[in-house]
Amino acid sequence: MDFYQRALELSGETVAHRRWLHSNPEAGLHMPKGCAYVIWSS
Repeated sequence: MDFYQRALELSGETVAHRRWLHSNPEAGLHMPKGCAYVIWSS
């Protein structure tokens, strides 16, 4: 498997996830929205 090529294929999805997480900040260790998003998107 060419890991670089796979990373390029996933870059759009990765950027979308990063943008969502950064637009919905949560402070501290209690992050219910972030946890729900990660579980939902897997």
